[in-house]
Amino acid sequence: MVNNPISFFEKLSTNFGKIYAGQKPAFVSRASGRVEIIGGHTDYNEGFVIAAAIDSSTFVAATKRNDNIICLYSDWARQKHQFEPAPDLEPAQDCQWANYGRGVAAYLCQEGLQLKGANLYIESCVPVGAGLSSSAALEVSLAKAMIQLFKPDWQIQPKKLAQICQKAENIFAKSPCGILDQSPQ
Repeated sequence: MVNNPISFFEKLSTNFGKIYAGQKPAFVSRASGRVEIIGGHTDYNEGFVIAAAIDSSTFVAATKRNDNIICLYSDWARQKHQFEPAPDLEPAQDCQWANYGRGVAAYLCQEGLQLKGANLYIESCVPVGAGLSSSAALEVSLAKAMIQLFKPDWQIQPKKLAQICQKAENIFAKSPCGILDQSPQ
């Protein structure tokens, strides 16, 4: 939960500048975590579920680079990971957390989005491993950031965006989630 949005975004911008040599983010994207009210573990078995967004979110501060490298930094993992976006991008073997972003980038490229270089700083208030859809919040927030950076007027249906993020989680992160968590955030 972000109690004071102004101080949170100031801190986020300061931390971004520490990781990316004094740069300022152009904007910050956000996606909330979720809780299942009823139907736990039935979503990926094609059952019915009722879910609700929670007040904890994942934020991605973003700016363009002058090359074709996407650099992800995770405040949670305290690591950087770099890759060149492409439709045939493969999962990383040495940096599992980055596969969420790699998968999102690969599948956005497959949909025709021309990605180039970007610095992306990830900070989340959604507890990891608590059943609150932290991975879906990460994927959706990263996808929103990439779209906003490179084609802000791109009209992608929320269901299609959810499918891209779900596929990234299923294939790149090897997590057999359903589509509920990534659905319109």
